[in-house]
Amino acid sequence: MMREEDLSLKTYTFKYTLLLFVLGIVVSAMLGWMIYKVNINKYFDSIIQAQQKDLTQSLVIFSQEIKGMENTIKLLHDTPSMQLALADNTPLDRKRAEQTFVSFISTFEPLMQVRWLDEKGEERVRVDGKDGSYVVIPKHELQNKQHRYYFSEGIQSPKGEVYLSALDLNIEHGQIELPYRPTIRVTYRTDSDDNLKPGLFILNYDVGALLTSLRSFNNDKVQLEIVDQRGFWIMHPEQSYEWGYDLDRKEHNIKSVNPDIWETLEANDSGTSDNIHFGEAKSGLFTYKCTNVAQGFTYNPKSQNANLCFIAKTPSDVIADQKRIVAIPAIIVTVLLLLSLSWIIYRERQMGLTLIKVNQRLANDKVILEQSERETRRLLKQQQRLQEDLVESGKLSALGMMVAGVAHELNTPLGAAIMAASTIRKEHDLLTDSFVNGLTKDALQRYLHSTEMGLDLVENNQQRAAQLVRSFKRLAIDRATEEIVSFMLDQVIDDLMKTLHHRLKTARVDVEVHVDSIDMLGIPGVLSQVLQNLIINALNHAFSPEMGGKLVISAAALEGNVILKVADNGKGIDSNMVSKIFEPFVTSKRSNGSTGLGLHFVHQWVTRSLHGTINVETELNRGTTFIIRLPQTLAVNLPTD
Repeated sequence: MMREEDLSLKTYTFKYTLLLFVLGIVVSAMLGWMIYKVNINKYFDSIIQAQQKDLTQSLVIFSQEIKGMENTIKLLHDTPSMQLALADNTPLDRKRAEQTFVSFISTFEPLMQVRWLDEKGEERVRVDGKDGSYVVIPKHELQNKQHRYYFSEGIQSPKGEVYLSALDLNIEHGQIELPYRPTIRVTYRTDSDDNLKPGLFILNYDVGALLTSLRSFNNDKVQLEIVDQRGFWIMHPEQSYEWGYDLDRKEHNIKSVNPDIWETLEANDSGTSDNIHFGEAKSGLFTYKCTNVAQGFTYNPKSQNANLCFIAKTPSDVIADQKRIVAIPAIIVTVLLLLSLSWIIYRERQMGLTLIKVNQRLANDKVILEQSERETRRLLKQQQRLQEDLVESGKLSALGMMVAGVAHELNTPLGAAIMAASTIRKEHDLLTDSFVNGLTKDALQRYLHSTEMGLDLVENNQQRAAQLVRSFKRLAIDRATEEIVSFMLDQVIDDLMKTLHHRLKTARVDVEVHVDSIDMLGIPGVLSQVLQNLIINALNHAFSPEMGGKLVISAAALEGNVILKVADNGKGIDSNMVSKIFEPFVTSKRSNGSTGLGLHFVHQWVTRSLHGTINVETELNRGTTFIIRLPQTLAVNLPTD
């Protein structure tokens, strides 16, 4: 019969198993979710980068095209043949003007019309171009354009200013030209003040080729759109949505088709901002920038759709497909982990049931268990003492690692001195034997010569060891205090080089020191720490471990200041990193354990403690130079924190 204690234990085991199963589900789901989020964030980052690239390129191409229109019409105005054809107080030289227009329309491919209208809006000379050919419009086919907005606004524009019309579909004889020809018109006045007949140059630019080139950026991931300030599309992946305003298709407006995107555009009110913005809508993820394409031109803000928003969008169905693709490995990992945890929990449950049976058999062994408990307590105390000993051992080990650098540098001179002493001991023993068996002149001379060389070797290496100890001692004392004292710069650098000798040798880095003997008044410990950080930074970032490199440390006094340079011939620093390398937590090797604080500390010490400046010059694959300018005499009354 099962005892009450065993029944309670069985109930507890069941609840414990159920709790483990629930925790397993939670842990599996969390891990799967984390995998999914990491992968989808990587995908979103790639999408945003692609959108930003396409958006930037399209803006540059569009802006260059608009700027080219201004240059072209000014060039036409200033052409000598055009000046002769339109000379004031002489008849219009129509033939010369037509020849000049033909030359321009043949040279500038986007041009679809080149015209000169008199001040009443009558076309006096006109050449049309299309598909690489041109047509000189005969006089009887010329039209009056005085009622067209671009003429009335262009003729009233200030002298010397280029007028830019709206971007719309070209109209001929009162009808929209078919097939559609997106057109921008630029105008430039001719004036009697310039000895020219009053009138207006008008260049019609076919923007269709420009929009076609921008459409070439479209792909499965990113699609470009251009929307004017009224919400109508200038460019859309589905061309039937374009030119809704000109074609009186009011429903083809982003306000009604994608209201969430329009709200985002209006909320940011970017206007002519230089910023690129990001957003997410029901229709997809998008990047956009709104800019005034007529900036620098004369234009009518009421009739001109000058503020165009360039939008790079990834459709929601593409993102949804990618989310499904990314979710598959996350689901697989979740299921596998859940199955593994379920198996472990099942085994745990089986073991729990087994323990219940064992508990029944061990009920009569209570006394033995109590004895075992006492023994366990004793062993636990012993284990705690052992752990304390291990902690102390760890501290000693850390101390040993710190002393290892000093020991390594002292090992060579002390070892050489011991070897020399051993050699002298052997020579002494040989001389003793010779003295007993009969001392010869040759043996005595050999002993004296060997002893002299050995003593020189012992003395030199002992002096070298003492010099190293003094260097370590000075370095330790300097870094233990921040008082302003007098010191020799070359001595501080020499002490530092001795402490870093082993690290530099291991990294295969050669160091050249070109430092004048400069007497300074300052904080040598802080200066030593600055140089050490710069050297360690070069070892960690500038050189490949297997290749090594070269460091050059130089210093010179100049007009009360000391110019200190630390240069390497390593990898250099990426241009994107140069402007922020002194900021905290900026590092290119975070995965290797770098914290990004070394150069930030250097900047703080140089500017705050030493009251100097630090700059960096770098070139990829050529090396980096840190240039530090310090006062040779640091004022005692200046704060150093």
